[in-house]
Formats: sequence, C-alpha cells, structure tokens
Amino acid sequence: MPMKPTSPSRPWPLIAALAIAAAAILAAPATEADPRCRGTKQWYAGKCRYPDDIAKMKAEEAGRRAGEQRHKAEADAAARRQAEQARLRDIDDCGQARQADTVDAWKAYLAQQPNGFCRKEAERRVAELPQQGEQPAAPPAPGPGPTPAPSVPAAPALPPPAAAPHAPPPPPAPHPAEDQGVSALVVGGAASLGVGLAAATVGVVFVAKAASAKADFDASPNADSADQQESSALLADIFIPVGAVAGVAGAVLLGLGLAAPDDAAEQRAAVPKLTPCAGPAGVLVAATWRF
Repeated sequence: MPMKPTSPSRPWPLIAALAIAAAAILAAPATEADPRCRGTKQWYAGKCRYPDDIAKMKAEEAGRRAGEQRHKAEADAAARRQAEQARLRDIDDCGQARQADTVDAWKAYLAQQPNGFCRKEAERRVAELPQQGEQPAAPPAPGPGPTPAPSVPAAPALPPPAAAPHAPPPPPAPHPAEDQGVSALVVGGAASLGVGLAAATVGVVFVAKAASAKADFDASPNADSADQQESSALLADIFIPVGAVAGVAGAVLLGLGLAAPDDAAEQRAAVPKLTPCAGPAGVLVAATWRF
C-alpha cells in the first residue's frame, strides 16, 4: 500500500535558541565587552588589572569623592557666613539711616543695600523728607515806602564835664580796743571772779582733807596720815589766797567795766592789773600800771 508523503518539520528549537542568544547580546553593555582576562586579573575601567591595582584605584576614587564633598561643605559654610555677615551689615546700615533720618542717609543706604529689608522704608522716607524739610518761602520784597523826612543836623557834641574834686578821705576808724574797753573789762572781771571762786573751792576741799587726815593721825598716828595732812594743808594755803586775790581782782574789773563809758578810760589807767602767781615759796601777786 503506498505511503503518504510527509511534510518537512520546522526547526522551532533552533529558532528559540537563536532568539535567546540575540537577546543576551543586546542586553550586554555596548561599550564594554566581557573579555577573558588571564590569571588573577580582572576587568576594571576598560582593561584587565590586578586586584591590588583595582583596590588602590577604588581607594583613590573614594578619597577624591570625599575631598569633593568636603570642599563642597566648606564652600556652603563660607556662603552661609557671607550671607549672615551681609544680613548683619544690612541691619547696621538700616539702623544708622534710621538714627540720622535724613535724605542723604537713606540714599546712602539704598546705594549700599539696594535689596535690603529696609528698602521700602528708605524709599518712603526719601519721598517724605523733602516735603517735611522744605524751607519757608522768603517774604516778598517790601514795596516802595513813603519818602523819608529830611534829616535834621545833629547838635554839636558838648564838652565832657569837668572832673569832680576828690572827696576828703574819711576819718580813721577808732581803735577796736577803745570801743571794746568796757566789754573787755567786764569779760576779764567775770573770768577772774570765776577763777577766784574755783580756786577758793579747791582750797576749801584741801582744808577738809587736811582736817580728815589730822583726825586719822590723832586716832592712829602713821606716816601716811601725816604726809596727807601736810600736803593738803600746803595746797589749801596756796589755793585759798589765790582764790581770794582773783576774786577781789575780778570784782574790781567787773565794777570798772560796768561803770560809765566816760570814766572807764581814766579808771582803766588808774587801776593796776593784778596777776596772782603761785610758786614753791608761796603765793605772789604781780601789779602792773598802764599810762
């Protein structure tokens, strides 16, 4: 029995293999091939290199990138510092312009800081200040006035008056001692009277001490009581006469001071000046006259 002719089979597996190979070729990088490096070499940066060289190149690349980042950070920091300085300068210039508050000051600020944060205020003040600082208009010139009257000739100057004769000098003032003679006598008499009273009082005290020491000596004789009695009696003999003389002199001076002013000078000349003096030999009284 005759057999039917068979149609040739299509090579589908071969077509699929070719398609996969083409896709792999297209997917591979077009610039770099994947050559076979011999030994320990590896493909890096377009050529076969040893691993040490590749590690060194990678380290250099990392260092370069780190340096670029550091430079960029420093540049950013410098830019921020400059911006802060510019802001502070803008604030300072604005404060100076506000303090001066003149057209020139605001114009100088606009020239230095054209885009400053006080720009609007500066423009407003520049527009306002000329209106506020305008000078008042000058008054109109006076028109022609009335014709002045003819001038009268001035009177001839009179000769200067003769100098007045010098007035006689005033009489000399009296000596202060003469005006104060009475008051000086009163003061001296009162002082002398006070000294006499005080001396007499002290003398009486020493008399009492001498009497007390004598009573002690009579009751119980001893050297201390005898010495105290002797010293107290001696001081009493000194102070009592001095007090008496000073009291008498004070009374006399006080009487002269209270006398009439006309007789005071004569009485002062006639009365001696008594000065009591105490010494180891006893009590002395010195008298002086004034002529």
